[in-house]
Amino acid sequence: MRKFPQLEVELTISNHREEMMTGADVAVRFGHPDGASLIARKLLETRVLTCAAPAYLDKWGVPLTPHDLVHHEALLFRDPQTGRPFSWEFSRQGQAFDVNVRGRLTMDDPSTAVAACVAGHGVFQSLEVGLGSWLRGG
Repeated sequence: MRKFPQLEVELTISNHREEMMTGADVAVRFGHPDGASLIARKLLETRVLTCAAPAYLDKWGVPLTPHDLVHHEALLFRDPQTGRPFSWEFSRQGQAFDVNVRGRLTMDDPSTAVAACVAGHGVFQSLEVGLGSWLRGG
């Protein structure tokens, strides 16, 4: 905004592609492009991190391996394309594998999901790009 003072921006936050594209000149989303009519450019790569608040870990213990997560409360995030929670995928030595986690809380808003994690309601997977302040703060 400083660099282009004549630019006017209307910012709409949505996880649903249809809402993102309604009247939009530019949309930013994570994942692979799914529309042949869209022009897509990769902006960045970020890792998916598995996180929990210290209060949660103090109460329920620290999982030592991804498979230990089956014994923990997962905070699930709904995939806007399928309507189902994203699977929890891990990678070790170049091999990808899923862990079938379970949780009682499924969300579709990243801010709410991070807030539930910070409050100690469970373990959450989130994009590293949005977790900086919480990770720095412990």
